[in-house]
Amino acid sequence: MNKVCEAIKNMESPITGDVVPVNWYSNIRKNNKTKTVDIIAIALLANIYYWYRPTPIDDEVSGKVVGYKQKFKADKLQKNYQEYADLLGVSKRTIKNSMDTLVRLELITREFRKIITKNGLVLTNVMFLEPIIHNIISISSPDKVGGDTRIVGEVVHKIGETYTKTTTETTSNNKDPLSNESVPPYKESFPTTEEEIQTKERTQSKERNVRKKCDSPDDHKLLEEYIKLTSEEKELYDEYIEFRRRKKYPTNLKIHKRLFKRYKELGGDKQIIESAIVGGYRNLFPINNYKPKKRYSCL
Repeated sequence: MNKVCEAIKNMESPITGDVVPVNWYSNIRKNNKTKTVDIIAIALLANIYYWYRPTPIDDEVSGKVVGYKQKFKADKLQKNYQEYADLLGVSKRTIKNSMDTLVRLELITREFRKIITKNGLVLTNVMFLEPIIHNIISISSPDKVGGDTRIVGEVVHKIGETYTKTTTETTSNNKDPLSNESVPPYKESFPTTEEEIQTKERTQSKERNVRKKCDSPDDHKLLEEYIKLTSEEKELYDEYIEFRRRKKYPTNLKIHKRLFKRYKELGGDKQIIESAIVGGYRNLFPINNYKPKKRYSCL
């Protein structure tokens, strides 16, 4: 036997703690497109599973195991994002995103409760976690490599629905501390055919490209509303955007969408843009009941 293996065998205090099955690296990914392994999510799941692994109770006389007990006091494991952030050396936002991955894959349930301490102190948005054992077993099996935990079998899918129903009842009136919205039950639908998957990927890619360039000088030229304009309208609109930049008015993607929407509501007359340039309007219209003036020569 290798001398290192021999040394480990003879260790007085064997290393115990979080266990990571190798198949988790193939099944716990950040999203379906990049297939990037979510290492933080794996570490979180391993720690949550460790806390739910019962501790054996040894008989003091015989030394035999006479029973088991759980490691925590409440009915579910109570944790918070900051605790895991300190443990893994990452930000709370990173922990929250990886926790979202585990919830999305239906490997854990996450519940936010309002509790009252023994001293009468009221605490809100206290997070409780619980692993979904059947789904964890499924992704830990050797024949479940690279699969989605929700579609590994009919039984697992039904179990996921049961946990979703439970989560709906316990979290509908609570909020995630790092989110401005109530925590909803998981209802994401996934594309099933190859064509649907490719369509979704193209849409996501286009949206990412628009977001990446939304602060560039030509951001509006990526929008569908701009592409549909005539060449003369495009020239006028570009001139108006240049006017806004000289005035240091905002020209982000949201502003462009609002301007195009209002331009369409006013009838899509290019005189609207001309009037805005000549009049020095912050928007394409000075007031809500604005009507285009006579044609102006552009500045």
